[in-house]
This record gives sequence, C-alpha cells and structure tokens, in this order.
Amino acid sequence: MVKELKDCKDDHETRIRNLEGSFWKVIGLASIVSFIAGWFGSKFPGGGNL
Repeated sequence: MVKELKDCKDDHETRIRNLEGSFWKVIGLASIVSFIAGWFGSKFPGGGNL
C-alpha cells in the first residue's frame, strides 16, 4: 500500500513539472503575439503615432 502511495506521489509530481514547463512556453508565446500585435497596431492610423 505504501508503494502505491509513493508511485502516485511521483506520478503527480511529474505531471505538475510538465504543466509548469508548458506554462512558461504559453506565457512566452502570448508575449510574442502581443508584441507583434502591438507593433502592427502602431503602424496603422490612430495606433498611437502622433
């Protein structure tokens, strides 16, 4: 029974590490997309270039 609990804990930690790693990839991708959208948005009339 103790071995099953240990295996479950290890599996849980592995899943959390994978989620944390993908979280930073998503944040980086969102940052790049927002930068590009802001850059292109500033090129159109009314986009902040006065």
